[in-house]
Amino acid sequence: MDDQHQPMEEVLDLRVADPIAVSHANFIVVRQGHPLSDHCRTDVHSPYRLGTSVLNGISGVWMPVIVVPQDYDGPEMYLDVRCGDMTADSALVEQFKITPDRR
Repeated sequence: MDDQHQPMEEVLDLRVADPIAVSHANFIVVRQGHPLSDHCRTDVHSPYRLGTSVLNGISGVWMPVIVVPQDYDGPEMYLDVRCGDMTADSALVEQFKITPDRR
């Protein structure tokens, strides 16, 4: 969904090492430069939240998308995108007030 809560016709290519992690995902982390990132922001030094959400097709949760700088230190990404990790990304969870879905 975009920031006006309208559905978008884009697909996110999300590759994961642990498919089970997708069912528990509550947010998505993309690296600056990924096609979903804001290309108008060229000199990114801090994470920011996009005005779009991504539907988790397994859990039905709409997940926020957090863009991190190129040098962000976190779990491995494939194609500059991954599921957010509530523990490893605890600073992002706190900064963007991400809460786990209780489904």
